[in-house]
Amino acid sequence: MRQRQKTEAIGTLAAGIAHDFNNILFPILGYAEMSLDDVPEGSLVHQNLGQIVKATRRARDLVEQILIFSRRDERELKPLLLKPVIKETLKLLRVSLPATVRIASTLGECPPVDADPTHIHQIVMNLCTNAAHAMGNSGEIRVSLEGPESGLWSGVSLAVADSGCGISPGDLEKIFDPYFTTKPPGEGSGMGLAVVRGLVARLGGRIEVDSRPGGGSVFTVRLPLSRQTFAHQEIEAAGAVPRGSERILVIDDDIGIAEMEQQLLERLGYSVTAFTDSRAALSHFEAEAGAYDLVVTDQTMPELSGAELVRQMLAIRPQLPIILCTGFSSEVDGAKASELGVRELVMKPIETVHLGQAVRRALEG
Repeated sequence: MRQRQKTEAIGTLAAGIAHDFNNILFPILGYAEMSLDDVPEGSLVHQNLGQIVKATRRARDLVEQILIFSRRDERELKPLLLKPVIKETLKLLRVSLPATVRIASTLGECPPVDADPTHIHQIVMNLCTNAAHAMGNSGEIRVSLEGPESGLWSGVSLAVADSGCGISPGDLEKIFDPYFTTKPPGEGSGMGLAVVRGLVARLGGRIEVDSRPGGGSVFTVRLPLSRQTFAHQEIEAAGAVPRGSERILVIDDDIGIAEMEQQLLERLGYSVTAFTDSRAALSHFEAEAGAYDLVVTDQTMPELSGAELVRQMLAIRPQLPIILCTGFSSEVDGAKASELGVRELVMKPIETVHLGQAVRRALEG
């Protein structure tokens, strides 16, 4: 009972601050990324800006982990093949972990499970980061993926093993508790494994731990197979930011975000008009409905919400590509956004490369 009350309290607090906090982080991340392109690589200013970007990403990830743990994450679950998502995540991990940490993977071909790529990315990142810390940032992490043909489980099994110090019996009972950590102060939030447990539960699975002091640890995630119809799946790797020349209408009541999005998209070659008043934006659109190839709008705004703006704009021009942005909203998730006719739902703060990719998907979809 106390654990449930604690989780609900954290969830209420997280939902309350997530929207405002992510809105604060978005212009910090956007302006820092743009400034990185304007200064010489290797310069002190470039290094300092890189640290700002890194810190902003950590803050964003912490908010997301708290939302996931408190079950306020509302991403739509769709049939997903885990192998390509895990491969892409391991590529990112190899860059971020010390060279003294080796990653060996054995990834079998498996049927799809119901999940969101972000969920799987978060599970793999958290388990592998935890494994690296357990080894003192030196050793081998072994990642394996098996389907039901292994005979061990009727679904898909994802295992992350390390050659670290192992976990004491006393700590085994507490490792999934929020804020529990054996790291020194300032070196860990204690949310990593709690988030993994919350995600696995949301996906209808379970997590098992096999560990003993001095013998390393194996964390195994068991997920049930999807019963939905599977569609073609593409995993988009981060790379060069896609560019274009289309005309985009941006609406966000936060002037700092509106100006940053306008500048960022103009740098990518687009022609951009920005509004901070949703009613004024709608009036402008009613008079110039054919002038834009894409609309990028915030969700939480006074006067007209993003969802209401989407409804009225699509009533005027039914095939209009629209991207809906949100720092956090309990009113709109992936399923509701699709019902509205939104092409892309993005969470703020979003990095330049991912916003650029979302713009191209919306325009070309």
